[in-house]
Amino acid sequence: MKPKPKTDRPSPDGAAAAIDWIERHFETHLADLQSYLRIDNVLSHRDTCDAIARRLKHEIQRLGGNAVILDYGDLPFVYGALDVGASRTLVLYRNYDVVPTEGADWAAPPFSG
Repeated sequence: MKPKPKTDRPSPDGAAAAIDWIERHFETHLADLQSYLRIDNVLSHRDTCDAIARRLKHEIQRLGGNAVILDYGDLPFVYGALDVGASRTLVLYRNYDVVPTEGADWAAPPFSG
């Protein structure tokens, strides 16, 4: 028997349960997403790319998963897994921004969330 998840995550009982869980936690997740969007992760800013990699690693671990940062000298990559016993797997891919913020025609200030 698998141990219970460490956090208030949706069970793998189906789409309806997942949607209900998302709706109950929407404001928290929206705030979390906005906080990620506020991080300057432009490719040429290595220090903030390191910071976002550490944050993502911590988030995976906080949710009960395993994660490591792989660094081959250019930019860090986060390799993580979170197994809740579901029959299907979701893969999320995260990349670093490559568009410089200076001189661009932005509808809102970059990294304003």
